[in-house]
Amino acid sequence: MPDDKVALIAVFVGLYLFDCILFLSPCQALARLNLPWVGPRAPHAEKAAKRSGPKWRVAGLDFGLTFYPVRGHFPAFLNPFTPFTAVFKSAPLLPPQSTHAGVAALPLHRISYATLVLRTMTGYLTVHAFLMFVVLPYLLITGRTGQLLIGVLFAFLLAGAIIAQLYPVARALKLGRAQYWSLAAQSLICIPQSLNFPRKLLLARTAKEAAPALFERVEPDRRAAIRRDFVAVLQYATQGGTENEELQAARSLLEGLEAESDE
Repeated sequence: MPDDKVALIAVFVGLYLFDCILFLSPCQALARLNLPWVGPRAPHAEKAAKRSGPKWRVAGLDFGLTFYPVRGHFPAFLNPFTPFTAVFKSAPLLPPQSTHAGVAALPLHRISYATLVLRTMTGYLTVHAFLMFVVLPYLLITGRTGQLLIGVLFAFLLAGAIIAQLYPVARALKLGRAQYWSLAAQSLICIPQSLNFPRKLLLARTAKEAAPALFERVEPDRRAAIRRDFVAVLQYATQGGTENEELQAARSLLEGLEAESDE
């Protein structure tokens, strides 16, 4: 029945969109580096990323839906149309970062390396997205069962190739084997999630820098809109709570940002 096929396609797309949802701690942000193109993927890509350190700029910060906290977190969304664009989480500002001591924080040169590798995989991910969300639905609706089975098999093979090629990135991000294979298994069991696999490797860790340090790396002409969201999450995070050094620092930061907004 055509209605059943449309419903199946809607579920397929819905699983991918649901996988693009994540939750951020108050004052935590999704960030994206603005890196120059350094040529094709090469064995020296990580060294090139380190050399470009002084040029690192942050293209933007996203604090999620600042008007809609959910159990103390803010929902945020990965852009479903750009699975090849690397984003990463800033270090939590509140509660104290010491509570996250067991989680390896990433220096920016490792994040930039992952960003460069993902950029070189644009072709793979574009083909994979076109296959899953255009070719397979078309074959399903037109009832071409034989070609559909071949397409599904090819989608799994392409997902496996993407996962295998990103193993060096997982090592560079200091992900454990168990965590890498857990993400890989999720991507193969639920094939729509495989399109997000490259981004989820990077999102499994946080940066060493918190949002204030990353905000300083944003181009001045882009700061106004980001500052408004930053003020909103700081106002939420500094309401009540036990008085401590971290809370005092957050309130001082809030006062400084509000003063900048008034200028």
